[in-house]
Amino acid sequence: MGRTPVSMAPLRRALEAEGYEVLSFRYSSYCCSIAEIGEQLRTELAKTVGPQHTQVHFVGHSLGNIVIRYVLTRDTLPPRVGKVVMLAPPNQGAHAANTFAPVVGWLLRPVVELGVDSMSTVRRMPRVQNVPIGVIAARDDHTVKLPETHLAEESAHLVVAGGHSFIMSRR
Repeated sequence: MGRTPVSMAPLRRALEAEGYEVLSFRYSSYCCSIAEIGEQLRTELAKTVGPQHTQVHFVGHSLGNIVIRYVLTRDTLPPRVGKVVMLAPPNQGAHAANTFAPVVGWLLRPVVELGVDSMSTVRRMPRVQNVPIGVIAARDDHTVKLPETHLAEESAHLVVAGGHSFIMSRR
């Protein structure tokens, strides 16, 4: 939220070094809701994914994971969905969002959708079906607490040293 694709560049380079073709999806958290960003991603995937792609995996950080969940819970899925790796996801909402929404919610629109109350967008999303999801949480994350990262349908949950903002740069 409020970041650029540069923050994911180390992870993109590492994935490319392993032979993956990477689409680094750029979105603005200043203008749009989670659904609007999700629709932008769906459009980008429709333009990018071709018959040469045998599987499409997703890796996201923080809000990006919620956008991925949005995409994977629509009626029409992207073709050949593989696995999802979530880095520091606010899957249960985040108390930090509740704290900051009154202050920056007018600027960062999705922050108001990431609250911990039962009616928040993130808490009302349907479950992702038939897609393996791994969650990697940061032990010292002061933005998204460990219990807030869990997802009922997660296949695995791992805790690593570090904090929220730079978890994608860790080996």
